[in-house]
Amino acid sequence: MQSFESTLCACQGLTKLRWTKTEPVFADVVVLPHGYPREQMESWNARGKLLVEIVTDTADVPSDIGRFTLVYPFKAREALDLLTRIERRLTTPKNSPLAGADWGQLENPDGRGGDPWAFVESLRTIDSSPPQKTWFIGRKRGESLLWLCGDRPTYFVAPAAAQAIRNGSEQLDTMQLVPAVHGSTPDPVCESRPAIELRWFAGYHASAQPAPWLPPSAKYQLVHWPDFRVIAPARSQRRIAATLSFAPVSLKQLAERTDCPLEEVTRTLNALATCGAVSFVEADAANEPLGDSPATTRTRFRALFYDVRQFLRRRI
Repeated sequence: MQSFESTLCACQGLTKLRWTKTEPVFADVVVLPHGYPREQMESWNARGKLLVEIVTDTADVPSDIGRFTLVYPFKAREALDLLTRIERRLTTPKNSPLAGADWGQLENPDGRGGDPWAFVESLRTIDSSPPQKTWFIGRKRGESLLWLCGDRPTYFVAPAAAQAIRNGSEQLDTMQLVPAVHGSTPDPVCESRPAIELRWFAGYHASAQPAPWLPPSAKYQLVHWPDFRVIAPARSQRRIAATLSFAPVSLKQLAERTDCPLEEVTRTLNALATCGAVSFVEADAANEPLGDSPATTRTRFRALFYDVRQFLRRRI
């Protein structure tokens, strides 16, 4: 509920209607957590109020009409899309040919299908929240594949599933992170592994396009090194990270300076960004320099080798 209220504040001005908080008796839309007394909900629905129910488990998604649904943890974009649909519902007559499916109150609870960044965005939502002892379960096709706690640097997963996450054969875009029932603990078949591994490979395998929060024309720089002893990245990925540690560079420059394919550079940048290891500044790609002088190139390589040596010393 707090997450939705924060999103509502942040989304002011992005929709035609100006949303304000008031008592349910005066409200057109009532937002409530799953498990609210059904009698009261039916009473509000009978008065023509729209109901938004926030659930923490896809198994709890209501099957009856009369409610819109958000599955926590949800992205701000999902909440904004829901507000937009509710806005059309409130401003479009029921018999209007423009009403379409917006008058069908039963919403699709799993609106994440086809979004390669859905799982990564869920991870980022948890990371941006205050540390909490809540366990989150990664569910796919009704099965619990992994466990993640909001205040621990580890996650729990079966060895075979961990290997599938690392090599990209486990598609995470259809996996949902939902809070576990209070008192639940990870399955005995799961083993503890560093959570940085999950974040790195979730970001790396998500897409060959830049992550939605990374402007394509920006310049990027490494702010800290992820634990490469755990991740065990390829040489090209280490080279990309080392280049980013020297000075802010664009994607194009990064590909040129590391002599790596643009897709590999983009995926590595996505992985670093998912781990919170890069910062960026907006830049005009049209004014990007085409090349560097030999002196600048030599200086860059000296700095690159220095960074690599420093990194290797920390590993020994």
